[in-house]
Amino acid sequence: MSEEENAYVRNIVKEILRECFPKKIKVNKNFLIYLTKVLLINPNWGINDDFFNQRQNVQVFVKYVIDELLVNPYHPTMVTLKIQFYFSCNLEHMGYAIEMNHYDLRKKLSKLKEDIFIINTIQDKEEMDKLLKKIVYYITLISGLGDPTNNKVI
Repeated sequence: MSEEENAYVRNIVKEILRECFPKKIKVNKNFLIYLTKVLLINPNWGINDDFFNQRQNVQVFVKYVIDELLVNPYHPTMVTLKIQFYFSCNLEHMGYAIEMNHYDLRKKLSKLKEDIFIINTIQDKEEMDKLLKKIVYYITLISGLGDPTNNKVI
């Protein structure tokens, strides 16, 4: 966001907080910033360069946010946004967490991988089916596609 857009967001958040105080609505300022930024990119609002220059537009926007916070605090959309905000704040090192998850998964699947790569002569169709099943299980698990025992996944 540009500096001008950030100034708009700060002003809108201040106004929302000012309106929330008399109504005894407790809201996290950082969540309000997040919510405001999310709503500003919503095409239904039709926000353009002139949107914030008109006081009436800002008041409608602020009223909408306050109504959402007061009337619908447990609406699935609001709950989802709160969860997304929580995770965006608390999982700053998500890349590291994902990398560690992949590492653990590869470690757990190493035995299966070794079983696949051990070269044995395949004597019959049953052994071939077992090998193919191991390969499918490994690919399904390592790529995170789901439970390989579920026929719908395979």
